[in-house]
Amino acid sequence: MLPNFSYPVYTVVCPQSKYTYDVRCLVVGDEDRLLQSSTFAYSVLDNINKVIWSCIVNKPDNITDFNAFLANTTQKDRDAFVYSILQASDEDKQVIDVTCAYCGTKQTVEVSLESCFNANIYPGEPGEMINNVIDVNVELKNHIVNAKLKVPTLAKEKEIFYHFGQRNLPLHVLTLLLHISELNIIDKKTDKSVQEAKILPDIEATLVPLPHKVRRKLTKAISDNFAQYGMTLQYKFFCSKPDCGKENIHELDVTDLLFRTII
Repeated sequence: MLPNFSYPVYTVVCPQSKYTYDVRCLVVGDEDRLLQSSTFAYSVLDNINKVIWSCIVNKPDNITDFNAFLANTTQKDRDAFVYSILQASDEDKQVIDVTCAYCGTKQTVEVSLESCFNANIYPGEPGEMINNVIDVNVELKNHIVNAKLKVPTLAKEKEIFYHFGQRNLPLHVLTLLLHISELNIIDKKTDKSVQEAKILPDIEATLVPLPHKVRRKLTKAISDNFAQYGMTLQYKFFCSKPDCGKENIHELDVTDLLFRTII
């Protein structure tokens, strides 16, 4: 009979959903799942999501199952989960190979993830940002484009890959599709909708032929309303080459760190 292990636990406050969880350290089974990820992008993300779910030991009452977790967790929340799991797994100290941006000198530095960590947490109530809808209008010559924007959840990400996983969508199109929940074209003269798109294939078909002005304004609205809330791991180092010695600022990717830990 296996012993009843007591695992290290770390508390995470999700920066966008603002829900609070406790997560345990990685175990061998979690590592195996991650290592089984295929090269298909969503296979990696899906296994990370499932490992996070398996590591959760305390959660809000409304997170009743894995689907509820996906529907109430954003992509930036996932980064915070991965960071917290690394901390619970005693992986704070990381040895990183870096290259000076000024002279190209390669060196190795040791960083503490805790000292690199910075988070900007949504100031509202838990779950509020998940449910918020941002209404954006873009005026064209004869029409008004109305887009309803929401912060992308892991459930929306899964839906995107289900519909478009085999296609190499441009990053700007993918970003817009992740955020747009509804897209309408309104005739200025009649003030009536001439096209309504509420499901992903229809939203894409409506979005792609629109003038680039629409993309610019929607991208700015996404940045203004969603991008500022999240976490970063940013650190500084000085070039080791004596005649350079310049300060460099680098940002770590938590997903890369996760896979570095298990390989």
